[in-house]
Amino acid sequence: VHFARLLEAEGERLSNVVLMGMGEPLHNYEASLAAIRRLNDERGLAIGQRHITLSTVGLVPQMRRFADEGLQVGLAISLHAATDEERSKLLPANRRWPLAALLEAARYYVERTGRRVTFEWALIAGENDTVAQAETLGKLLGGLKCHVNLIPLNPTGGYAGQPSDPARVETFQAVLRAYYVGSTVRVRRGIDIQAGCGQLKAEVAARRRRARLRVSQNALQRSSRPSTASCAGCRAVTLPRRGISPSTRKNSGALSRGWGSSRSSQTARAWTRLQPRTRPRPPTDPPPLMLRQL
Repeated sequence: VHFARLLEAEGERLSNVVLMGMGEPLHNYEASLAAIRRLNDERGLAIGQRHITLSTVGLVPQMRRFADEGLQVGLAISLHAATDEERSKLLPANRRWPLAALLEAARYYVERTGRRVTFEWALIAGENDTVAQAETLGKLLGGLKCHVNLIPLNPTGGYAGQPSDPARVETFQAVLRAYYVGSTVRVRRGIDIQAGCGQLKAEVAARRRRARLRVSQNALQRSSRPSTASCAGCRAVTLPRRGISPSTRKNSGALSRGWGSSRSSQTARAWTRLQPRTRPRPPTDPPPLMLRQL
C-alpha cells in the first residue's frame, strides 16, 4: 500500500503483484487469500485478479483448494528440477509431494480456472542448465498448458552455485521450444539490495549467525572475568552487617572469608554468586534463609 501511494504521487499506478519471497504463501493460506481479495477489492488497490500471481513450492492439497476458490489469480510453481531425485535435493517439499502429484495438481488448476500454470526454473551453471535437463523438462511438461520462467541464479551467500551464462540459457530455451514448451528469460531484479529470490533468507540467516557469534563472544568474555572469590565488589555485598548481633556479624564475616562449617560456607558462596556485579545498595536485613542456617 505504501509503494502504491508513492507511485500514485508520481502519477503512476501499481498494476501487478506477486506473492513471492516472503515465505510459502500456501503455508499461511487464509492470510494469503485475504490479502489477494483486498488487493482485488475496489475499495483496496483494485488490482485485477489476472494481474496477481501466487508462487508456491508445490503444496499439493493447498494448490487443489486454491483451484476451487473460483479466482482468476495466476499460479507459479517453483520447479528447478525435472526428476524427483534432483528436485528433492533442492526442495525438501518434493519428498512429500513428488513431481507426479505436483503435476496432477497443476492440471487440476488448469481445468478449474482455464488459466495456464507458470513454472519457475532457476538456472544454475553446470547443475540444471544442460541439454539433457532441458529435454527431460520438455518431456515432463509436454501437453500441459504452462509457461516456464527461466531465471539465472541470483548470487546467494552460503551457496556456491553460479548463474548460467547467456549461451547456455539460449540453448536451454531452444530445446524447450522443440518440445512446444514456451519460456521466457526473466531479468534479475533487486540483487543490489538482497531482494532477489533466495537472497532475503540468506541475509536473515547470516544476521542470525552473527548474533549467535556475538552472544558466544560475550559469554566467553564474562567467563574470563575474575571469580567471585576475588571480586571486591561481590565481597562487599556477600552478607549485610547492619542490624545483626555481634556474634552473628562475627560468624557472617567468617563465612564471607570462606571459614565456618561446610554447609554454611556453601550457603554463603551461593548467596555471593546471586549478587550483581554493579555494587548495589546492601539490603538492611540478611536473607531469612541465611539467618536460619546461621
